[in-house]
Amino acid sequence: MVNENKTILVLWDFTQNSKNAVQHAIQLAQAANSPIILMHIIQNNSLFGGKGKHTGLKAECEGKLNIEASQLKKHHGVDINWEVNVGKIHKIVKNTIADKKISLVISPWTYVSKGKTLAINKFLKRGLKNIQIPYISTDKAPAHSKYLEIVVPLDYDKKFKETIHWLVYLAKLYKCNINLIKPFYTDQGKKKQMANNIFFTKKVFDSNDIVYGIKTAKKRNPFVQEVYDFTQKIDADLIMIVADKTENYTSNTRLHSESKAPLMCLSPKKRVYQSFT
Repeated sequence: MVNENKTILVLWDFTQNSKNAVQHAIQLAQAANSPIILMHIIQNNSLFGGKGKHTGLKAECEGKLNIEASQLKKHHGVDINWEVNVGKIHKIVKNTIADKKISLVISPWTYVSKGKTLAINKFLKRGLKNIQIPYISTDKAPAHSKYLEIVVPLDYDKKFKETIHWLVYLAKLYKCNINLIKPFYTDQGKKKQMANNIFFTKKVFDSNDIVYGIKTAKKRNPFVQEVYDFTQKIDADLIMIVADKTENYTSNTRLHSESKAPLMCLSPKKRVYQSFT
């Protein structure tokens, strides 16, 4: 799973939320010796280009972003570059991943462009479709100086297996614990597929000497609530899910907003695995 991709892309909108989000990138960059690109995207949906009318705004943002990047680089000692682009967010993210060998995208959950607040998750899901690198969406700074506890909701879906190699990487990098939480199923078909996923997970983790545990969620509560409650109980740093499941974890606004642990979402791509080592 090791490849040459290392650069972390951070979507930057000059808000406190983006300043919180970039702290996650800095932690990862310091641990893996990875460069960071701060990128501000001026959202432009014009079918006829329209970039010229944003020339003044682009120049203003470039000046501001240069200052922000320089300050972060000086303070944290990480390799930080920056870019300002005009266009459709999902297309710019997709093209940047290909051109800059991006391995991870980090963004505030809400992204401000031209004074409008955008729910960035839909743009990231679209831009990363069929590209298997993860993205982290969060408005909160890291709870700890490094990731110590990662919560992973188990799933009967075969796509779940695609998260396992990333978890091995994170566990080795941070020497953290992987906390698997299993939903309560009565359907025999789901139980059988879940057993297959658990067998695969344990086999991979055991062969890599990963510290992990498996907890069964309570039957009486919705599984998403059990995941968030468990995350809070152990003071976890991250929840790792397949991107297809994102809506399940964000539709309950209260649970999502109260959680200190960001979601790391991995876009499924069959039988292809990548990491940011």
